[in-house]
Order: sequence, then structure tokens, then C-alpha cells
Amino acid sequence: HAPAMWSHRPRVRLLQRPLQLPLLTFCLAVAARLGPCRSWVTFGRSRSLRAAPAIALAATRAPLRAAAGSSTSGDEGCTVAEAYLASSGFSDAKLRKVKVRYGCKFDPDVDSKIKPVMRWLSDLGLTTLQVRAVIVKSPTVLCMSLDRILQPALKWLKDLGMDDGQVAKVLVSSPSVLTRSVETNLKPKAKWFKDLGLDDSKVAKVLVSCPSVLTRTVENLQTKVKWLKDLGMVDLQVAETVARYPNLLTCSLDKNLKPEAQALRERGFEDSQLVSLLHGFPRLFGSRAELLTHRMNVLAAQGLLTEKSLRNTIALTEAKFAARFESTD
Repeated sequence: HAPAMWSHRPRVRLLQRPLQLPLLTFCLAVAARLGPCRSWVTFGRSRSLRAAPAIALAATRAPLRAAAGSSTSGDEGCTVAEAYLASSGFSDAKLRKVKVRYGCKFDPDVDSKIKPVMRWLSDLGLTTLQVRAVIVKSPTVLCMSLDRILQPALKWLKDLGMDDGQVAKVLVSSPSVLTRSVETNLKPKAKWFKDLGLDDSKVAKVLVSCPSVLTRTVENLQTKVKWLKDLGMVDLQVAETVARYPNLLTCSLDKNLKPEAQALRERGFEDSQLVSLLHGFPRLFGSRAELLTHRMNVLAAQGLLTEKSLRNTIALTEAKFAARFESTD
């Protein structure tokens, strides 16, 4: 209500004719900031402004709804592309990831880019949830040409011998594969694996189980192979190790492989034993260095530290390992 000192004053009528839309929107927004009170300054006819906040908010959302068609997003500053994804079922959290990973203003054309790519992914057999997962993980696929980039990449995967299910698995796991050039990126990677000693079927198996290797440069992959050979592996062992556990090539040399090898050496393992472990159970080197060190300490304290015990225990969950080797009962 108006202050008592103004209660005897007549109401001030600023305008006697309808306001233009921009000015009306501004005035309603100001009224929304004032809160649900009865203003002593009225527009035209005296009335309560309790409804002003909702009216002002609706006025600000109207342009977005008009731009997005059926979208109900309503986020101020939202692009048409974001509004379309919101109307397609993307949550706010997923939209934030899309914008962050896109790297700049997310605004690919809805009709010529987003809709055709989403339809193409669905036609490949991906479910609605899988299509959303692809876009969230690699939103740049929405900007790629279907004819020049996406379809050639898909054809290349199938030419390796992958069936539809395997292709879908690769796309959902590492959709950025689709954004790579066949001639300058994908084919050189496949040739590198073949030169390592893998045939087409094994290359396809490697890419299905660990498609992220295609996102590494050949130089990065080669440093891991050099490290394996420096330990004492021969070419055949390297090829078999990579085919058995290609994730090894995605591990960091400085954060995973070298620290784990050093931890094993400190426990008395020779390089020949490291080669045996890597060749026979390469997954051991895919674990965290801290986890490996902790488990070796526990096993050593009980006189159980051997190559075999490491192979048998490294894959256990923390709860199972603790129950079997750290229980005080």
C-alpha cells in the first residue's frame, strides 16, 4: 500500500493512451521489480500490479517461443538451436554441456543442420537417448556436412567390417570419430595399426572396444609403442598386447604407465616380469598408480605379492579386495 503521507493525494495518471509494446514491456518489468504492491503511479487506469511479474516474464519469453516454434525453453539469451534441443527433450544440464563442449556460441541452423543430422543418426538405428548422448559428447557433429564428412566416416567404419550394432557402439562411445577426415585422419590410423601387425578384423575389434584411440595422434600412439619396446617387448608381443587391451594406448605415459612400472620395480619386479605382466594382463597398467601401489602393499604385508596375485586381484572392486585381504575378522 502507499505510504500514509500520500494517502490523501490523488493518483497520478501519467498516460491516458495505450503504451507502445517496447515501452509497455519495460514498464511491466519495472513493476515486476517493485513487487506485488498497489502502485501509487498508475498507467491509464488505477489497478493492482500483482499480475505484473507474470505478465512481464511472459513478454520477455514471447520472442523466444516465436523463434523456436514449438520450443518452451524460455531461457533469456537462448539461441534458436538451444531452444530446439530443449524442445527435443534435452535437459538443462545436457544443454550446458553442449554449449561448453561446442566452444563458442551454439547456433547451428536448425533446419539445414540439426534436424538432418538427428534424423540421420536415428536412421542408423540409434535410440532417442543415444542420439542425445552423441550430441552431448560431440556437439560439433551438428555442424558437419552429411555428404562430405559424416557419411564417408560411417562408410569407412563399415568397410572395416563393422556391423550396425558395432557402428552404433562406436558412435555412442566416441562420436567425435564422425568428425574426422577419412583421408587425412582415419585411414592413416588404420594403416598404423596394420603396420603394427594387426589385420583388418583385429583393427575393427580394436576400434569397437576402444574407439577413442582414433582421437589420438599417430605420434602419441607411437610414444606408447616405443615405451613398450624399451621395456623389452618384441613386435609380436606389442601387437598382441594392443589387440588384447587397446585402452593401454590411451593411458598417459607420465600419469599411468611410467609411475606403475616404477612402483612394480620398487617392489622387486624386473623389467622382464613387467613385460610378462603387460603381455599377459595389460589391464593391470590401466588402473590408477595409487590403487596398484596400495594393493601391492597389502599383498606384500601378507607375503602374497606375486605376478599371479596381482593378476587375480587388480580387477576386484575396492569392497571385494578389502573383504578378502584387509578384513580384521
